[in-house]
Amino acid sequence: MKKNSIVDYSGYFLLKYLGPLIRCLPVKAVYFLGRRLGEAIYLLDFKHRAIAYSNMKRVLGSAQPAWRLKKTLKGFYRSFGQSIMDLFLIPSINEKYINKYISIDGRQNLDEAFKKGKGVIFCGVHEGSWEIYNIVCANLGLPFVLFVRQQSLKRMDALLNSYRRHNQSKVIQREASMRQLVEVLESNESIGMTVDQGGAKGERVKFFGKNASMATGAIRLAIKRDVTLVPAFYHRLKGQYAKIIIDKPFKIEKTGNIEEDVRLNLERLIQIFEGYIKKYPTEFYWPYRIWKYSDERSVLVLSDGKAGHIRQSDALLKLIKEHYAQAGIKADVQYIDVKFKNKFSKFLLQLSACFSGRYSCQGCFWCLRRFIEPNVLGALTKANPDLVVSCGSSLAAINFLVSRESLAKSIVIMKPSVFSVRRFDLVIMPRHDAPPRRKNVVMIDGVLTGVNKDYLKEKMRLLDDSGLYRKGASFNNYIGLFIGGKSKKFGLSKDTALAVIRQLKDVCSSADFGLLATTSRRTTDEVARAVKDELHDEKCCSLLVIYNEKNYPFISGGILAKSDIVVVSADSISMVCEAIDSLKHVIVFKDAGLSGRHKALLNNFARKGLIHLIEPVRLKAEIEEIIIQKPVIKTSSKESLIREALKKVL
Repeated sequence: MKKNSIVDYSGYFLLKYLGPLIRCLPVKAVYFLGRRLGEAIYLLDFKHRAIAYSNMKRVLGSAQPAWRLKKTLKGFYRSFGQSIMDLFLIPSINEKYINKYISIDGRQNLDEAFKKGKGVIFCGVHEGSWEIYNIVCANLGLPFVLFVRQQSLKRMDALLNSYRRHNQSKVIQREASMRQLVEVLESNESIGMTVDQGGAKGERVKFFGKNASMATGAIRLAIKRDVTLVPAFYHRLKGQYAKIIIDKPFKIEKTGNIEEDVRLNLERLIQIFEGYIKKYPTEFYWPYRIWKYSDERSVLVLSDGKAGHIRQSDALLKLIKEHYAQAGIKADVQYIDVKFKNKFSKFLLQLSACFSGRYSCQGCFWCLRRFIEPNVLGALTKANPDLVVSCGSSLAAINFLVSRESLAKSIVIMKPSVFSVRRFDLVIMPRHDAPPRRKNVVMIDGVLTGVNKDYLKEKMRLLDDSGLYRKGASFNNYIGLFIGGKSKKFGLSKDTALAVIRQLKDVCSSADFGLLATTSRRTTDEVARAVKDELHDEKCCSLLVIYNEKNYPFISGGILAKSDIVVVSADSISMVCEAIDSLKHVIVFKDAGLSGRHKALLNNFARKGLIHLIEPVRLKAEIEEIIIQKPVIKTSSKESLIREALKKVL
């Protein structure tokens, strides 16, 4: 049996056969049971409680601490449980009941609303007890017709409609002819409609500072047929006692552009309900993904301060923005530099987060308070991201905790430390980390770089405008040289560096190529001096930058853009990957001391034809062979793999 059928049969049975028993109880007892029912739902419905909390935090979080938000959330569930009990009481609610338990604020606005004689729409949002609205309107003698959507739970729907008609309510289905609705309004009768939860086809307007999809039906009828709109809001005072607020008739403003009028008036109308929701937060229906169809996304990028990790996060961010732009979505990006109280705190946070549940840690912040610096903690707890991005194992725990707090999507670059990859929506891992085979894991060769045509064009422009080229050293073709340095057991020797440079000088002289050379932050002083002494007055050397003397942010990108052939020392995987992504001929020369994983990665690049991996003594011969044969440059597939994964996740 299908899930919907089980729910339909169960709900129908409870409403029809349990209802008479409940109606025999004192009203006070019924609503006492309703509050207990709401508390039970709060405890058991983890998923919707988490959605409700994240929505409530976005709306009220700046004004309320986490403990108060949770208290408000419990209040909502108690109110929700009482609204469920309203369904059982529908057949017994009459004018006497209404006069005793329901008060109405703004009754005087009803006469003004019907003055036009063109019909009235009581508009609201999903909050309070909608069924009580309907019965009150019917028993006040208002010409009211209930406008309902046919539900998938057919037995429940039919039973509820019979209850509604029992209380003198007229009911028409939304699926019925629009003409029937128009006839109701032309007879100066009234209907009730909601203006929130517009779905995929709704109008996006600001709702608590962020665009959300809202229903336009009420506004369009008001604009086209001059129907009067009356905002209404339900507030449960205590138990069975409640108040219905009838606002003043909403004034429609017209500019002549219907679509613009719909948007502007809807936004004004929503602002009225924002005020009521802030004042009575326990009434609004929070367990709905309010901003699901928004055209705005908030992206939080966590940084550990490491330059390589920042570059990878930025490279992924470019792909994310590209994906959002294609969907017509604007990305608002926030960076937070994460700082731990000490090195031991980093380990303890990871250990603590291992015991964090999927939904249980919302509003807790115990781990973060104890191990993160206070100024960073404040930024993390106030963030309301739709997506959290991090690079590096030390940030995986924080990514998990922050993304679960806001029910945001989570993307991790590199192996997420001790955490299972299942805890994240997408994990991007390099092949040498031996990633597991999972649907949410993308295995890439090397690392993300962000190097593309636009990047190279911009860096070349900056380099050309810098005035760093040596005078009289202009060529049509160039070789780029990137000299690295120490990395763990690996250390580029002075002899290897000199052997490479002397071969480059020979090939540049014979082939009429210019040389563009730079060292890195890891280059030892001994090697840097040797490079400088060898190239400082060399005619073929058009550019020489010693990193530790003077560095420029555009140098590596500018050299990649300008060069036809790129020569890279083997120590930096990041630099090798940038060279590969620049779509140039890449030569990597070996040296002693590389780890097994490092060698395996370079060998994998070489097997795929992405690089030429050689011994230093073969450099000249390799370059001459490339110049003569002009082999096809092969490209990495990592960006296309990530783009496909982003389509599934975002």
